[in-house]
Amino acid sequence: MIRDTLAHAKQYSPIASGLDTAFQFLAETDLEKLATGTYELKGKDVFAIVMEYETKPEEKCIRESHYKYIDVHYIISGAEGVGVTTLKTQQPYEADKEKDYAFYDCDVAILPLQAGNFVVLFPQDIHCTGVQLGKSITLKKVVIKVRVQ
Repeated sequence: MIRDTLAHAKQYSPIASGLDTAFQFLAETDLEKLATGTYELKGKDVFAIVMEYETKPEEKCIRESHYKYIDVHYIISGAEGVGVTTLKTQQPYEADKEKDYAFYDCDVAILPLQAGNFVVLFPQDIHCTGVQLGKSITLKKVVIKVRVQ
């Protein structure tokens, strides 16, 4: 897991193929003007999902991990908590490798993210997003999915 701002993003690009495309999209796109929806950046290998939603209490947030994709979550406006823990011996209560998800019932540490922050979540990172920090607010963010090579 990586938490940072775009000012330092270039140093993370060599970690995985496709991260450079993700960070370039974040740096060069007027994200405030993007409508919610899915945007292909490199076909199914790198694509962005712009979303808006209300943050909610941690206990209502689903803990998940992925098999095929790295997630890059970037906060456009608002703020949220992102819960994270490392996948070790936890067993999912539901999983579908084809649909690229596994759901868990486990404890996570909450990291606050505000506009301009991103977090990179790898397949070994169990995470939950949309956690309210204080009261519930409307959040706009983009999640870029980068296929694991």
